[in-house]
Amino acid sequence: MTPKPLALAALLALSSVLAFLGCSDSESSAASSADPTCFKHALSEGELKKANRNIRSHDAMVPSRPDELLLCRYYGFGDPKQTPETQARFGKLEGERLLRRPGIVRSIGREFNGLRKVPRGATYSCPEHDGAVLYAIFHYVSEPAVPVEMRLGECGFARNGRARAVFMSTRLRDRLENLVRPRS
Repeated sequence: MTPKPLALAALLALSSVLAFLGCSDSESSAASSADPTCFKHALSEGELKKANRNIRSHDAMVPSRPDELLLCRYYGFGDPKQTPETQARFGKLEGERLLRRPGIVRSIGREFNGLRKVPRGATYSCPEHDGAVLYAIFHYVSEPAVPVEMRLGECGFARNGRARAVFMSTRLRDRLENLVRPRS
C-alpha cells in the first residue's frame, strides 16, 4: 500500500471509532447529566400536543416506567383584582422541582393512569380558571418525555395532548402542588 491510501484508511478507521464513541457517549450523557428543564412559559392552546412526541401516550396518560419527573408551576392571574404586577407575571415559571426516585415517579404515573377519563364529547364550563397551570413532565431514558398539564383552579382536568383527558383527584393535585411549592 502506498502512503496516501494507508493514511486515508487509518483516518477512516479513526473517524469511525470516534463517531461510534461519540454516539454512545451522547446518548448516555443526555439521559444522565443534562437536567430536564421546564418550558419557558406556560403552553398556549394546541402546544401540548406538539410538545408530547411519545407515541405510547395515546394509550395511557403516563406510559409505564418513567425515570424522572419534572414539576413546573406557572403563574395565573391570581387575585380577581388585577394589578400590573399580576398581569406581568402571568404564564411565567413560578416554581419547579425534579424528582429522581423511581418509586415516587412511577407511583405518581400510576395515579394519573388510575384517574377516571372524561367522557367523549362532554363539554364543561370552568369560569374560575385564573390561568395557573402545573406540568408534570415524565422523562424516560430511551423515549420522548410526556408532559401532563393540569390547569389549576378550574374543573380539575389533566391531559397530555394525546390520550383522553382525565378528572384530577384532589389528593393527587395537592400532592403535586406541595412537591413544587417553594420551601420557606
